[in-house]
This record gives sequence, C-alpha cells and structure tokens, in this order.
Amino acid sequence: MKVKYGLIIAAGNQRRFKADIPKSLVIIENDSCLLDISIERLSTYCEKVYVVCSYDNEHWFDDDKYNKVVINSGLGSGDAIYKVLRMLDYKDTDKVIIQWGDSLINEKLYPIILEYDDDKCFVPCTYEDDPYVQVIENKNGTLSVLFSKYQDTLTAGFHDMSVFLCKISILITYLEQFYNDFYVPEKNEYSHKHRNEFEFLDVFNDTDIKAQIIEIDISLQSYSFNTVDELKDILSDISDE
Repeated sequence: MKVKYGLIIAAGNQRRFKADIPKSLVIIENDSCLLDISIERLSTYCEKVYVVCSYDNEHWFDDDKYNKVVINSGLGSGDAIYKVLRMLDYKDTDKVIIQWGDSLINEKLYPIILEYDDDKCFVPCTYEDDPYVQVIENKNGTLSVLFSKYQDTLTAGFHDMSVFLCKISILITYLEQFYNDFYVPEKNEYSHKHRNEFEFLDVFNDTDIKAQIIEIDISLQSYSFNTVDELKDILSDISDE
C-alpha cells in the first residue's frame, strides 16, 4: 500500500546543532546521508516524497537530486507543514506520512502504520520511563502532548517516534484552525506560549483533531538528534547493531 505524499521536514534553523551542514545531510552509514536513506525507505510507501526546506538552507539540497518544497521558515514545524500542505494537489481521501529530517525511521515501521485506515491522525509511539516528549491519549479521542523543553511535568509514558500518518484534508483543516486562532499577521508570529511558534505537536493540544497512538515495540525505535554529541551516540548504536 502507498499513500499520496511523504514529507521530510528539513527547514529548521538548528539552534542546538553546532555544525556547518543541515542535520539531514550528515553521513549515517555506508557513506549515505540521513536524508538519502530516509527518502529511499519512504519512497517504498509514498507516491511522491518531498524534502521541505527553507529559503535560507535550500542551497544545501541539490535541485537535480531532491524533490524540494521551499518555504519561508522560522515559525515552527506546524507552520512549515501547514504551508506545504496548502501547496500540494490532493483529494479528500489522500494521506501523507510526515517525518522529521533529523530522524532515522526504522523501515519496518511504515507497513505497520499503514495498516491503520481511518479519518484521524496516527502517532506511532514507544513507551519510555523518561520520555523527552510525552503523548497522552484522551478519552474523547484526542491527544495531549507534554514537552520537557517547555518545563512540562512528564512521567513514564508514550514518546512519539518522529513520524505521523494523517489524512491530508483533515490535518490541514486543524492546522488552519490553529493558524486562525494564534497567528498574528502584523507581528508575523504565533501568539502561543511555545516560543511564539507553531510546534506541530501543539495541533493535538490546541485543537480537537481526532488522533490515536499506535504502540510500537521499542526494537523499532527511531533515532533522532539535536546536538553533535547525540549524533555520535546514534552512530555508535547503529554500528553496534
């Protein structure tokens, strides 16, 4: 089974990653960069895969090699995804897989999540004793998300795996709702408690979008990083596998 689109979000400003190149272009294994590996894996399950970059960093991504969507960045991952989805041609039944450009997704994860077919967003998660981000399933069919970086109080629970499956028409409706509720045109920012940006996971906190956790075994964990030291740890783990 294939979905219409795959989006790899690589438009961030990399505040914590002190390196000269985008995180998605670091070499991971066999002289292949993270982005190339992600595209190869995602292409098996998506008709079209796009790299979402910004006008500030698009020069890093070869026009002849990558299908790019270039956006004005700097207002958060949710803002980036909203802008991209508005550019795409889609039908009401079309779906999209969204993943972060700094995450290596286990290729066995895709066919698992594609078994789910409903009018909601699906969020693959693993259970962790000390999650960096905690995803909580509510009784009304929505999700709540807690962030350690914003000083929320987290407990042992589910952590997202940096990949999401959504029906485009439904997701864009709620992204637009968030935009209308929080975007301040005269300031070109979101009047939101999270750095005046639109964090994608806040679409689950601040709208009533229906969503479901897909519990995934820890053996299929995704690898993601924010700093060079975290990247070194990932490369060490991969080499040990």
